[in-house]
Formats: sequence, structure tokens, C-alpha cells
Amino acid sequence: QFRGVWAALEPLQEPLLQHIPGVADALRDFVVHTLGLTYQAIPAAHVTASLGLDAAAAAKLVEARGWRVEGELVQVALNDDNQAKPRKAAEEGGGALQLGQLTKVMSAAFGLH
Repeated sequence: QFRGVWAALEPLQEPLLQHIPGVADALRDFVVHTLGLTYQAIPAAHVTASLGLDAAAAAKLVEARGWRVEGELVQVALNDDNQAKPRKAAEEGGGALQLGQLTKVMSAAFGLH
């Protein structure tokens, strides 16, 4: 919902935000950080709208982060958060059903109390 932030802030620009230097830059840093955690590739139009900038300014901002604008798509630099990782539930202490749990589920499901 980053797109809506810029519209909501527009009425506050003159009376408040222009007197607080760096607010818009800090918000854009947060947006870029969040998009970088979430995506590996994202439509350029979505990035532009989320940042509340025109296409050229948005491209300059994301390219400074090491992202690449390739036509209508922005390729986000890979990081630990935006890559799928294999996980073994048993190794992490949960997620896998144990036999005792499964028998309780099956008993309840089939009325075998």
C-alpha cells in the first residue's frame, strides 16, 4: 500500500513536510528496503508508484541500490531475504508431525476415542 502513502501525504506537504527535511527520502528508503526484502523482480510501474516518483527518478534511486531496470521490469539485487531457502522442519525443531501426534489426529478424525 505504498502507493497510497504519497496521496495521503500530499495535503501535508505544504503545512508540515516541507519543514521536516529528509522525510520523503526516509520513506523512500523504507519502501526500497521493503521491496528488496520481498521481490527478486518487480514491474517498474509498481516501483515508480510505490516510490511516488517519475520513472527516471525511480530508476536512478533503485540503480543506486544495485538494482537493474530492464525494460518494464526491475531486477532486485539478490539478498538473504528475497531468496527461497530449503528448510528441514525436523532440524528446526518443529513442523513435522510425530507419530504420536498423527495417531491423535487420525483417532479424532475417525471417532476412535
